[in-house]
Amino acid sequence: MKKLLAIVVLGLLLASNALAWQKKEFKSEFDNDKQVLIFSDFVKPSTPLSSPYNDIKAQIIYSCLDGRGAVRFNMEPNLTDGSFGVGLDQNYSMRAKVDDKMISIRGNQPENSRKDINIKKKYIKKLFKGQTIMIEFKHYVGIVHYKFDLSTFPGC
Repeated sequence: MKKLLAIVVLGLLLASNALAWQKKEFKSEFDNDKQVLIFSDFVKPSTPLSSPYNDIKAQIIYSCLDGRGAVRFNMEPNLTDGSFGVGLDQNYSMRAKVDDKMISIRGNQPENSRKDINIKKKYIKKLFKGQTIMIEFKHYVGIVHYKFDLSTFPGC
C-alpha cells in the first residue's frame, strides 16, 4: 500500500511540473482559412529580474500551418545585443539547449510587436527535436534562461 501511495504521489509531482500546452484554432470567415496555433504555459526566467521586470514570463507559440514559431513575453522584455533589421525590427542571435545539445538560433522582434521574438522554421525544427528546451536571452540585467518542457507537446 505504501508503494502504491508513493507511486501516486510521484506521478502527481511529475505531472504538476509538466508544461501544459493549449491548441487553438482560428478561422477567417472572410476567406475560410484556418490557422492552428499551439501555446505553452508561461514560464519564469531562471533568474528573477528586478523591478519593473520582476513578473516577466515567456511562452512558446507554434504554428501548425507553416511550422514557424515565436517566444512571447507577457511584457516588453527589454532585451540587449540586438541589431537593426528592416525598419526598427531587432534581430537577435541566441543560444538554446535542446535536451543536452547546444544550438544557435536567430530571432526577430518586429517593430509592431514588442513582446514577440519570431523564430524561423529551420530553428523551430531544431528546438522541437527534444524533450526540453532552454533558451538564453540577454536582458538588461544579464543572461537568463527560459525552460520549456516538450514532453506533453500535443503536436498538430
